[in-house]
Amino acid sequence: MTRFSYVPSAYLGVLRKAQGAREDANRCFSDAASLAREADNGEGTRYAGSRLAEMDVLQDRPAEAIARLGRRPDLSDLTSFYEIVLLSALAEAHADTGDAAGAEEVADLALTRARRTRNRVDGVEALRVRAKVLSIRGRPEEVTAALEEALSWARPMPYPYAEARILCEYGMLHLREREPERARKRLSAALDIFRQLGAGKDVEQAGQALRALDLAH
Repeated sequence: MTRFSYVPSAYLGVLRKAQGAREDANRCFSDAASLAREADNGEGTRYAGSRLAEMDVLQDRPAEAIARLGRRPDLSDLTSFYEIVLLSALAEAHADTGDAAGAEEVADLALTRARRTRNRVDGVEALRVRAKVLSIRGRPEEVTAALEEALSWARPMPYPYAEARILCEYGMLHLREREPERARKRLSAALDIFRQLGAGKDVEQAGQALRALDLAH
């Protein structure tokens, strides 16, 4: 057992998340957390915890993510390589529990740090979360700008799973703006990507959104 024994499991979890394999990603991050704790590696333990919080949010458990991360961590002390992951997960958890003001504060900080460090991999998620928060706050023009920037970051990498999640967020914006055909186009494009990736749960959710759209119109 070494200080960095957790790293292969953690990075495999990142890959599995990017492929939309949620159960595998959860297992990898849990293994990484256990290995980091056994090695008494506090930084590794916190990183794995941030990734687990990210999965909590992805699987509709925002309160668990907040409990894992703390409602208001000392943001001034966040200088680690995983800070953008932590902040994005926390911002989305606040949004999903109805704290839009708190979510915007943390989402803005995540994006500021992503820009400062030129971290587009984690910054794509920060942009998507910021767009979601802005949509809740009723600022559609800013939402569109954030989503367009997120797509411009995700596509060249390429990062198809992130692209599909951004397209889903775009679809939800069109629904709120009462633009069903544009929503259908975005959601269908997301569904195609999820299918190509074999991201079963995301395929299910995007399909449900499209069926609900068809029934409503």
